[in-house]
Amino acid sequence: MHVSTHIDAAGVAELSLLGRLDVEAHAEFAAAWEAALARPEVRGLTLDMGDVEYVDSSGLGMLLVLHRAAAARRVDVTLRACRPHFRQVLRATNFTRLFRVEDRLCSGIDGEEGTR
Repeated sequence: MHVSTHIDAAGVAELSLLGRLDVEAHAEFAAAWEAALARPEVRGLTLDMGDVEYVDSSGLGMLLVLHRAAAARRVDVTLRACRPHFRQVLRATNFTRLFRVEDRLCSGIDGEEGTR
């Protein structure tokens, strides 16, 4: 997994993920979101999931840990551009209650709001 981070002027950290969100991705993924949440200017966190090929149960566990850490800081987490199968998994596991899920690929490209 590769993670790149960008923080916009509004304090939203966008983590663009590439590859598989599985046990082997744990260290890099955790380091990226922990670093983002540690910055005092961060008010929101968006995970761009458009290039994530696969998410296993350990990946779901990592998302749950992220949710708890972000909630403790009162930071909302959005999952953007999830592939259809992963969206089904999010619904089946009720993760859609924990995260905002958006369809759009990139912020600012279209004016449509995402879905929850």
